[in-house]
Amino acid sequence: MVKNSTLYKEIDQLKADNERWESSYKLLLETNELLRTKLKAVQDALK
Repeated sequence: MVKNSTLYKEIDQLKADNERWESSYKLLLETNELLRTKLKAVQDALK
């Protein structure tokens, strides 16, 4: 049988992993928005 302490350690690790993924996702969204803005500026300049 798995000990509770092992499960708590696994849960803590999953929480930490989740926080890292959320941070990465937010950074990707910000980068995507910045690139869209730059692309629009280039497209407008080419008109």
